[in-house]
Amino acid sequence: MGAVFLKLLNMGITASWLILAVLLLRFLLKKAPKWISCLLWALAALRLICPISVESRLSLIPSAETLPQTVMTGNSFQVNTGLNAVDAAVNTYLGDHYYEGVSVPADYGNTVLNLLGFLWLLGVMALVTYSTVSYLRLRRHVSAAIPFKESIWLCDYIKTPFILGAFRPRIYLPSDLTETQRSHVLAHERAHLKRRDHWWKLLGFGLLTVYWFHPLVWRLPPGLRGNRCERADSLRAEL
Repeated sequence: MGAVFLKLLNMGITASWLILAVLLLRFLLKKAPKWISCLLWALAALRLICPISVESRLSLIPSAETLPQTVMTGNSFQVNTGLNAVDAAVNTYLGDHYYEGVSVPADYGNTVLNLLGFLWLLGVMALVTYSTVSYLRLRRHVSAAIPFKESIWLCDYIKTPFILGAFRPRIYLPSDLTETQRSHVLAHERAHLKRRDHWWKLLGFGLLTVYWFHPLVWRLPPGLRGNRCERADSLRAEL
């Protein structure tokens, strides 16, 4: 478990550089077409998924293994960020102070990482449980929905429109929408279906479940995290 968590930790640290770059570029390219922003976030998601890194002098990623495997078996702690100034300062400090006057077992790092891996697994299980319960509750709420048109359903027990389903998606609308509101909402939801946003949300939640410990992953856009309520409330406010 410790080795798995260490791999994810290194992948998350590596992806941090790209996520920060995406946040900066989105700030600088506010008026750029929306597809550019989507492409940038897709690259960040790919970085979190792909376990292989290609290092080069032109790469934005200084090091693909900030925490080397030796932290699990050695009796000292060193980092390898790829930035010499940072590595020298951090490793010198740790070498002088971290284990000063203390005898450290050779497998101490392995023990710590196994504990962290166990805590990480508990967090994953908690998010999976939460999402499963939320999905079942939502399914129960829309069980009384009635068909309106093809793949469009009306429901009295929901307050915001949303898309449910990955392979056979349905659009669920509140029954109290006016005809004008309904036409605007349907155009909006169909645009999401056309862009396969319901798949992106599923991918985004999967990444968030695995990297729940990574603060920058929580900076993923709401559409990629699957934050249905925030998007729908904003839409209704506009209408």
